[in-house]
Amino acid sequence: MNLKEMQPISLELIAGGDALAEVNDALTRIARDVIYRPNIDKDRAVAVKISIRPVCDDDGENRPEIRVEVGDKTPVHNANAMYGHVSVDGKTILIDPTRSTERDQMRLGNVADFQEARG
Repeated sequence: MNLKEMQPISLELIAGGDALAEVNDALTRIARDVIYRPNIDKDRAVAVKISIRPVCDDDGENRPEIRVEVGDKTPVHNANAMYGHVSVDGKTILIDPTRSTERDQMRLGNVADFQEARG
């Protein structure tokens, strides 16, 4: 392609339009989050980072490298708290899946409670 056929840089042209598509996808995701979780009064955001770095080829021609990073941020989805036990050797957390939300799970013979494990 010669220089006459080239066009000035734009988001629509970077990566054959994929960069703009990624931005639109991220906007769609945060819009859906607002629709599905309207009771969460927190911002949703799309971040776009475009970086251009000069790169000289073997002929000394400047052929800039263009990178686009797109990310979206939505408020976290809360999960239920779970309680477990720390193993005696302090290397594993053990849970009883049938009682994981109960703070007073039965005491297992091969584990120490948190205070004992910290020793």
